[in-house]
Amino acid sequence: MDRAHALRDAREKERQDFVRERLEKQWRDGLDEARAKDSAAKNFQVKQEVLGQISEKIRLKQELTKEEDLRVQEWKKQLDELEQLEQKKEEMRKQADQRLLEGLRAQARLSLGK
Repeated sequence: MDRAHALRDAREKERQDFVRERLEKQWRDGLDEARAKDSAAKNFQVKQEVLGQISEKIRLKQELTKEEDLRVQEWKKQLDELEQLEQKKEEMRKQADQRLLEGLRAQARLSLGK
């Protein structure tokens, strides 16, 4: 009878070991699916972050381009103002030279007239 109990216990142990192995395999297989889903979710998240970074980079580039355009416009405006100022100075210098020349001519006529 002890031998029958020993055989029964051995078979029960083998059965439990087999069941445990199958449950562990089922659990691991289930983890593979969960890992695959987790990996897919992580890939999606990374792609979304990359797209966000690309969008931000494009926005910043557009902003910098706009700022650069504004600086160029301001620079051109300042150059135009300087050019106009130089033209006014040149015109005033020509007028002053013309008055000086006329004054000298008038003095020369007076000197010659005496």
